[in-house]
Amino acid sequence: MKKLFRISLASTAALALAVSFGTVVQAAGETATPSTSILLQKKVVAPPRGFAGKPVKGGTGTGITYHGGPVMTNPIVIYPIWYGNFSTGVTGTKDILTAFMSNIGGSSRFNINTTYFNGSNLKVQNSVSLSGSQVTDTAYKYGKNLSDANIASIVTDALNTSALPRDPNGFYLVLTDGTVAESSGFLTK
Repeated sequence: MKKLFRISLASTAALALAVSFGTVVQAAGETATPSTSILLQKKVVAPPRGFAGKPVKGGTGTGITYHGGPVMTNPIVIYPIWYGNFSTGVTGTKDILTAFMSNIGGSSRFNINTTYFNGSNLKVQNSVSLSGSQVTDTAYKYGKNLSDANIASIVTDALNTSALPRDPNGFYLVLTDGTVAESSGFLTK
């Protein structure tokens, strides 16, 4: 099972780093605010900048320490799951996020991840693409106040109904519109 994250629209640049850790990202939709949280099922503790410690098998000199977990080193495919109603058009949230996801691979912003290695010294590649397969749920199947389990169920439903393929290099991204809140997770209390 992949780990779950929640990232605000204002923090979408963090997507590049999150992708390298093999996570499922959930972005807040329409009205991102600085208080929108990052939701983690597994606690991640980052040392102060400049004090990352000695890397274990790779990532040497990068300031990023490998802690023994899975790292996505193959080219990554993003599978968006749109939960709710999103505005479209040049200034619409859905189009802005789609443009970001379409262009992050090969970018200098994502390239920082290529300085990171896994335990076998395999390097993260600067290759991310947006899948043509996407899911849209405008009926709010799990309501507008989602728990961590609801978010996991949204992804599981997409996989179990074959709406999205089971891809070992897949990055399943649950994006919620601005009317959806979270009832649990990191920084939600």
